[in-house]
Amino acid sequence: MGGLYDNLISTMRSCKAISLMSQPLSFVDNDYPTNRSYLYLLVYVDDIIVTGDNDNLVQRFVHLFSHQFSLTDLGELSYFLGIEVIQNARGILLSQRHYTMDLLARTNMIDVKLFYRDSPFPIHAFFYVDWAGNKDDFSSTSAYVVHLGCNPISWSSKKQHTIVRSSTEDEYRAVASTAAELNWFKSDFRAIRNVPLTDNSHPGMASGDSSSSTPTLDDVDDCVTVRAVDRRNIYGSTCDTEQSVSSLENVENDNQLKRKKRAKTSVVWSEFTEVVLPGGIRKGECIHCKTKLKITGGYNVLPALWGQFSMLKMREFIAHWVLMHEHPFSIVEEEALNNMMKYGIPEWTPISRNTCKNDCMKVFESERQKLLTQLKGVRKISLTTYLWHSGNQRMEYMVLTGHWIDDHWKFNRWVLNFIHFPPPRSDVAIADAIFKCLMDWEIEAKVHTISVDNASSNDVAVKVLKDNFQVIGKLICGGKMFHVRCCAHILNLVVQDGLYHIRHIIEDICDTVSYINSSESRLKVFAEIVQQRRLPFRKLILDCKTRWNSTYDMLTTAMQFRLVFPCLKERDLSYHYCPKEEDWDKVEKICPILKVFSAALNLISGSDYPTSNLFLKQVCTIKIMLDSKSRDGDQFIQTMILKMKEKFDKYWGECNLLMGVASILDPRLKMRVIEWAFPKMYSQAESQANMDVVRDALYEVYREYVDASKASTAACASTSTGGAIQEVGEGSGEAAEMAKNWDDFSKYLDVVETVEPTKSKLDCYLGEGCHKCVGDATTFDALTWWKANSTKFPILSTMARDILAIPITTVASESAFSAGSRVIDTY
Repeated sequence: MGGLYDNLISTMRSCKAISLMSQPLSFVDNDYPTNRSYLYLLVYVDDIIVTGDNDNLVQRFVHLFSHQFSLTDLGELSYFLGIEVIQNARGILLSQRHYTMDLLARTNMIDVKLFYRDSPFPIHAFFYVDWAGNKDDFSSTSAYVVHLGCNPISWSSKKQHTIVRSSTEDEYRAVASTAAELNWFKSDFRAIRNVPLTDNSHPGMASGDSSSSTPTLDDVDDCVTVRAVDRRNIYGSTCDTEQSVSSLENVENDNQLKRKKRAKTSVVWSEFTEVVLPGGIRKGECIHCKTKLKITGGYNVLPALWGQFSMLKMREFIAHWVLMHEHPFSIVEEEALNNMMKYGIPEWTPISRNTCKNDCMKVFESERQKLLTQLKGVRKISLTTYLWHSGNQRMEYMVLTGHWIDDHWKFNRWVLNFIHFPPPRSDVAIADAIFKCLMDWEIEAKVHTISVDNASSNDVAVKVLKDNFQVIGKLICGGKMFHVRCCAHILNLVVQDGLYHIRHIIEDICDTVSYINSSESRLKVFAEIVQQRRLPFRKLILDCKTRWNSTYDMLTTAMQFRLVFPCLKERDLSYHYCPKEEDWDKVEKICPILKVFSAALNLISGSDYPTSNLFLKQVCTIKIMLDSKSRDGDQFIQTMILKMKEKFDKYWGECNLLMGVASILDPRLKMRVIEWAFPKMYSQAESQANMDVVRDALYEVYREYVDASKASTAACASTSTGGAIQEVGEGSGEAAEMAKNWDDFSKYLDVVETVEPTKSKLDCYLGEGCHKCVGDATTFDALTWWKANSTKFPILSTMARDILAIPITTVASESAFSAGSRVIDTY
């Protein structure tokens, strides 16, 4: 934009024109004031509107500027940026009537009445603010309109960038923006002062005597009005520009921000009326006996202040507020915040940023102790880790997240560590950092599995960790299920191999979308072609370079307009990115393939944390699709699928034990799922061998849990026996004898119950039929089923709880580095 601006200025200087101080793109001929001529330029991206009172000056500019750039003369202005331009013999009319009526209807302001004060040449500014009107992010929308006489000359309506804390602050912002707009007009009018302007529609301006009825812009400073629009009413008064328009204090004194008094809702007001006594004292008068009672203002006091005020408690809440919303520590030193708190809470004491920092550290330590206590009761914990490189800081960070299901069958996932990872980043250093974090939390003997992406450095780090954990405690299934590869990364690698074959097509479509969306005139032409073709209008989507699923969304959306782009090329000679017809045929064949991957990715990175039993279905679906497409008659599809299959088989060619075991623990699937899926994914010999491997692993894990349960039961029995002996020794008589008898029964019960029956609970579970869902099968929750059947399958339900909590993706850890909305957790 800087180059275009400089060329505009240099071109006009070559015309011997000078620019106005208030408007750099407003010019006056060098012969001014004897033979003054004005030229105005409006630049929006690459569109330029040229107007003035001298046709020769306009044509001279167009001729000179056409040598600088490729310039196309579109003729007289008719429509631009949503404004309709109507030309007649008297001048031009700018109209946004339809847009304005829709805006008023949406804001319930159709019946708003505007009142004008008679003045020689008044400027009226009306503003309105809808505090926290957006239900998605609770942001506010402010608007203003500036009238010159009876004609609107400037208006704006936009959502505010920040979320304000009160309606008063919201309205102050609206007043400030309105006052800034008025000051801009003042400076603009001063630059072209003494130019006569007539408005025959205004009273007192129809006389032929220009000295008395035709005011100049010098009169503008004497009559400027700012009013606040409040749905049905307009509050405000006329104020002198120099004293009030740019001064928010006078706006407050004139009650610009005053709102209607809230209606009384208490039932007591059906028997009382409010009266004002001399001195402004308000009391309630009984309508029967005329007794006057004092009106208490209890409803004006914050509920949190009903009782003893504690500044320490307020500091704790402020620390939570700063941490939760990621505010800077310096926010507590802002003057407006302290003024607001002091007004609402007289006992409020301002705090410094250092105090806030120390309070936040205390909150962190308190939460850390709570988590440490909670982790002591966790049996097994699964980990995800992710390394992230900050390009701006040139530093690397590592995040470690823990996942488990508690005794109430609720998912828990906590960021255990978020550390700076200094160079050099070796494989062993990654393992040491993870192990040190686990020792700090005292959970090194409780690690179940670890999920990482497919970087080669992670393979070595996981091997080192596996050896360390084998020494400390026994890993599940001999460590065969310890290393979990991230499904999201594997899918991404497979898709990238496929998209590589159409990279030039993707570039053309991406350039096409950018070209159309970069200019409103192009977008208008595009929309007109869409309407002519009677296609459902949808906005074009631009992809994100690092997310292939956004590329899929861009391709599917662009496919709907494949007939529009050739027409756009015929109308716009500067458009050189139109894909060919054979390119669209390739995109049409690839989109169904990408759709299968997109559905799997949506499950993996969905808002609800997915359990591990859901992934075998997605992998099987992708495998079946790739095998089917590999036999396609199209040579292009065969070549692309071959590359994708090679990558798929590299990671999932061998049987994945975790996916198989987790799917069997889904009561809807059980062993039937691998009996059905494996023959579709592998050859006949491989499928039978893989089914045996999964079955053996399932029974091996179950035996480990049975042995652990026996050891836990024996330890509890030994502890309770020791306690019972002490109890008997201290007691006496019949009570002591009764306790001893029941202790003997407890010993007998422990011996009998620990004897393994001929048919295990796992055999009983697999022998029962699969659970059939009633209604929508997608709403079924395996954890809820296991919770309801935990008394029937006590050991097996514990095993299912630990395995279903294993994350198949590192999305939970990656979300810690997301600058936008969190994928898994809000905070």
